[in-house]
Amino acid sequence: MAEKKIEINVKTSTGYDQLYPKSKADIIDFDNSDTGMQAQNVQSAISEVNNNFNNFVKKTDIVNNLVATITTKPLSANMGRQLNANITALSNKLTSRIVTVRNIGVGVDGAIYVCYIFPLSYDSTPTISNMSGSVSGFSTTNQTTVSIDTARTNQHAVCFKITRKISGGAENGRAYLCAITFTINE
Repeated sequence: MAEKKIEINVKTSTGYDQLYPKSKADIIDFDNSDTGMQAQNVQSAISEVNNNFNNFVKKTDIVNNLVATITTKPLSANMGRQLNANITALSNKLTSRIVTVRNIGVGVDGAIYVCYIFPLSYDSTPTISNMSGSVSGFSTTNQTTVSIDTARTNQHAVCFKITRKISGGAENGRAYLCAITFTINE
């Protein structure tokens, strides 16, 4: 393609002055309707792009670790993924917790019943596992069986039934000091 040199001559009081465009961009039509830019000509568009170039992030500015203290640099997508994995792992740990209850239980039909009211209400009954217990003056942990009293357990409280593995049951109506440890999986 051949290149044309454009020259503009303007008559002045001292003769003719030759004016050349600052760049070829000044003589090209520019349509900004599809660009979202404010520029009205190519030269203005180039200036606008150059001015907005400072808003872009250099690859070397992207932080690829979770210990950087620079608050003006962006975190890489890989570190965002790692951060999300860490949050998920912590969240999973928080949904399962071990609880130890020391409460007064009451002897009924040879067993001791102890209830624990949840500190918050659940939409449904949470899963209870890993139960163990002991009763002062009645039995130690290895001498008892702890089970859930399903008739009295709901999303507000869990009730445990403690029975003795060795002979002899709890006295009806007697209060016992009990300790029960269990895991709540929320």
